[in-house]
Amino acid sequence: MKRQNLLKLIIGVSLAAVMAISIPLMSGCAAPTTPTEPTTPTEPTTPAPEPAAEEPTWNFRCQEIGSAADIPIHHTPWVEWIEKMTAGRVHIDMFSSCELVPDDQILPALKTGALDCSIYASVCNPSLTKLGEIETVLVYGARNQNEMMCLYKHRGLEDMVREDYAEYGGVYYLSPAFYDPAITIASTNPIEKYEDFEGLKIASWEQMIRPFLDAGSVVVNVSPDEYYLAGTTGVIDGVVAGGSPFYYYNGWYEVFPYLLNESLGNFTLNVVFSEEVWDSLPEDIQAILYISICYMTEHSQNKYYNDTSFYRDEAFIVTELSKEDHYKLVDHAMVYWDELAQKNEKVAQVIEIYRAYNEELERTKWHR
Repeated sequence: MKRQNLLKLIIGVSLAAVMAISIPLMSGCAAPTTPTEPTTPTEPTTPAPEPAAEEPTWNFRCQEIGSAADIPIHHTPWVEWIEKMTAGRVHIDMFSSCELVPDDQILPALKTGALDCSIYASVCNPSLTKLGEIETVLVYGARNQNEMMCLYKHRGLEDMVREDYAEYGGVYYLSPAFYDPAITIASTNPIEKYEDFEGLKIASWEQMIRPFLDAGSVVVNVSPDEYYLAGTTGVIDGVVAGGSPFYYYNGWYEVFPYLLNESLGNFTLNVVFSEEVWDSLPEDIQAILYISICYMTEHSQNKYYNDTSFYRDEAFIVTELSKEDHYKLVDHAMVYWDELAQKNEKVAQVIEIYRAYNEELERTKWHR
């Protein structure tokens, strides 16, 4: 009996001991952990990318040698094309003849930075470059824009003129720009015979009207924006600066209502830049400027061709010389060509190109 009681006591004590040990352990495993504060996200260790640099922009001051009326017709579309093609990176402020500098100082102004670019005619100051007397026009050398385009683009004149400006220095010659199909005279009184040139006061450049001068006319230096007033006051009797569309756009037909059907040649302008400005431009901008000039030329050529016959009919009384009187003027021009060829070797080379081309046209009966 005692033995049984002792066994029960041992078993009870053992169970109590096991429970004493097990309960704390079980409680320890089941007890919840103490909540901790949320951790702050780690800042990125790499720096944020820099904002993209803004694309450079250019604003050019460009003076042309024509009147203010030329700008909306020819040059405003050109400026708008360039702005669109460059996504606004290039803007050109256009100024008319003598507005910023005298026209004969355009090339020096490009050298000094007073101008950035110009739609220029070398007759404004022909002494500055070796080819200056014949770049703008060689009288009776090319009778329309197509012939002039052939001479420049396919007979070597463009490369020769570009080399000439490079030799002058500080100026980059971009391209020729062709406008009027043919140059002739608009006058206050009709010109119907050779003798009508005697004493005629003409606003133009000597190189453009040399045959008229040899026939007895005189050249008068007047700014294009003053042609109208000069005609009404008798300071000048006529204008040689283009053809019927050009005279009509400027309103000069009101003062000079007679138009002589005598093509002296094609008026060729030069698109030139400050060499420093040009060299600073990226290649894509340079390409856009060149392409835009080609497009401007095509646009202007087509407009002038379209308008020439219309305005001859609408605004002018057209007169014509006899063949005999016409060839008197051509003879004067050929003497002038010989004189020019004595100026320097480059001029002589250009004169030879003109002679060979004209002989080819006559021989093949093309455009004649």
